[in-house]
Amino acid sequence: MARKKKTSIRKKATAKKTTTKKSPSRKNGSSSSRQSDCQQRYDDRLATALNSPLARFHKRLEHNPATGEVDADQFSRMIHQLRRLNSNPDSEAKNGFQLVTNENICDSSRKFVNPQSGWALDSQMTDPCCHNIPAPPAFESEMAAAEMIELYWMALLRDVPFTEWEDHEQIAVASAELSDLPMFINRRNPNADPNSTNAGFECIPINAKSIFRGGELARFSNNSLGISENVGPFISQFLLQEIPYGTLRIPQRFIHAAPGVDYMTEWNEWLQVQDGKRRNDRQNLIGVYDPNLRRYLSTMRDLATYVHFDALYQAYLNAALILLGGGYSTNKGNPYGPGCSVNGIGQDYRPLQHQHTHIKSGWTNLYPDQDGFGTFGGPHILSLVTEVATRALKAVWRQKWTHLRLRPEAYAGFIHRDQTNEPTSFDGFSPQVERMLRSSDAIRQFREGKPGRRGRRWQKRQASTLLPMAFPEGSPTHPSYGAGHATVAGACVTVLKAFFNGDAQIIGPVHASSDGQYLIPYQGSDIHSGRMTVELELNKLAANIAIGRDMAGVHWRSDYTQSMLLGQRVTLDILYRQSATYTENYWFILNSFGGKQIKVGAGEIYYDGQQIVSSGSVDPFAPTLREHCILAEKLAAVI
Repeated sequence: MARKKKTSIRKKATAKKTTTKKSPSRKNGSSSSRQSDCQQRYDDRLATALNSPLARFHKRLEHNPATGEVDADQFSRMIHQLRRLNSNPDSEAKNGFQLVTNENICDSSRKFVNPQSGWALDSQMTDPCCHNIPAPPAFESEMAAAEMIELYWMALLRDVPFTEWEDHEQIAVASAELSDLPMFINRRNPNADPNSTNAGFECIPINAKSIFRGGELARFSNNSLGISENVGPFISQFLLQEIPYGTLRIPQRFIHAAPGVDYMTEWNEWLQVQDGKRRNDRQNLIGVYDPNLRRYLSTMRDLATYVHFDALYQAYLNAALILLGGGYSTNKGNPYGPGCSVNGIGQDYRPLQHQHTHIKSGWTNLYPDQDGFGTFGGPHILSLVTEVATRALKAVWRQKWTHLRLRPEAYAGFIHRDQTNEPTSFDGFSPQVERMLRSSDAIRQFREGKPGRRGRRWQKRQASTLLPMAFPEGSPTHPSYGAGHATVAGACVTVLKAFFNGDAQIIGPVHASSDGQYLIPYQGSDIHSGRMTVELELNKLAANIAIGRDMAGVHWRSDYTQSMLLGQRVTLDILYRQSATYTENYWFILNSFGGKQIKVGAGEIYYDGQQIVSSGSVDPFAPTLREHCILAEKLAAVI
């Protein structure tokens, strides 16, 4: 077929520019340069987005049926409305806030997900305006293409049991290809724009043990470490072991999706989803009514289904219950020692010799006849691990609705047009990016319709280079970057690491059988390394949940990486602001996702041995309005 006229990702029609109103104060706050600078950053992002609508989030808007490209007028209106909201959050949205015109709203269309929450204030944390993550890889970049290739491999291998990975031929091929691609944030400049010359993404050698795992942030602690979560089974123990819930014991057997069934691999179906057509998101589920059909997480499709329907903080609440019910020791800075009474009855079940551990060398236990409960005890951790979730969402939603990163499924539409010329051709990729995409073995297998695995059988796959989606409705109707699941994961796991001893060894590690029907004691050679710790499994839990969204096809790897860091900062913000409310002498002592020590005490934060917030430099009770960004700015250094 002859190639048609070149299509650029740049705006093809000139949209009307909008003028940003002068930013007034939030209620109870005063105008300042800090406030205007903070808001100006987001207005600049939104204004820039007008120049490249095809490269930005536009799901649920109208698209050209022949090209799948967004309607320029609708995109321009969406940007205009977001800029209005950013200019004055206290008044602009009060009397109505719509991203599309009235005539485009109907019962058959999905709605946008909560754009206003990113502009909401919160008394427990700094204004989300102050928290920031760097730009994602540009549409035109090799980094975006590399992340996309990883997603095609995930889609291709969704139904291969984790227990078969080390001996699976395709896993080996995927590992080799991904090892040569720039997919991991720059360890020397992690908070910089990756599209700049000195902050581009890096390659890391990948093998069957480390593929599709998280943990790359640990390179900030040890440059030679690479991906650090390759100890033990792929799935965290906190997603496998039985959950003690009072007198209940809950096995973690899940509803799952039938293998081999993917969505949006045909153009018309893909186009309808981009336009926002409602879809039944609960089709193809197994075990909804019959508990005997449920199973333990054993494939990437299982994990993708878990993160499709989870209550956002449930995995971390479950982890807290497992740690409390399993008798795991609390953080070494806990003022009541290494284990606190879960039920508040003053009865410890830890060995007597461990009941009065010093907070740090040279300190004496100030509370030898007391135990924690409402503070530094079971109820404290169980409530706080859920409290940080909504704050994390507020912080990341500001990033989402100003970065406006395209969803992978939409990027795949351009790949499909580039490689098949159907329904029209697309020539917007650079020669380097096009070579990367055309040489990918994963994309080639989809393009040629190679057979794919469905359970224990093989089926003919439709020849299509659209990204096969695990969810019938594809991605949610909000932008991709940052990721809500990943930010909540970073926030909640940081709470758990602040309360529990990360060095404690996991008790009774297990993994799921290949069919997910039962658990097997884990006997891998790495179990003797001494590294299968609470900290490792908590970090792995966060990565499982966050990257599980990538396995469904709805997020990119860097959505996970930068969002985990954002969630970590949100929790440190909250722990610091609450630090002045306790009567106890204590420290929260934990390792960051980058492997460096963090200490949070009354009015102080230490990171990697350096005091980054000193007593009196930032008032924990200071207003959280946007002119008070100093705490968020200091926490940006924590990796």
